Amino acid sequence: MSTTIRIDAVTLELLKQLEEQTGDSKRNILKQALNKFQRDKIIDDLNAYYEKLREDPELWKEELSEREILESASHDGLEDL
Repeated sequence: MSTTIRIDAVTLELLKQLEEQTGDSKRNILKQALNKFQRDKIIDDLNAYYEKLREDPELWKEELSEREILESASHDGLEDL
């Protein structure tokens, strides 16, 4: 499915420059940029969550305790694959 969107002249020029530099299509450049933006947003949200979690000493203690349990599971005697 294809949809038309309006972008400003500066953004279009940047897309054209990236298209020339990379040899990739504008569509793929936008797709890659949006995928990166989404990944960055997830990381930012996760960082904000952990920052807030650290502000509550009791919740942070629980988090660290859970991490210790998970880390000890890696010593199960199985070889890393």
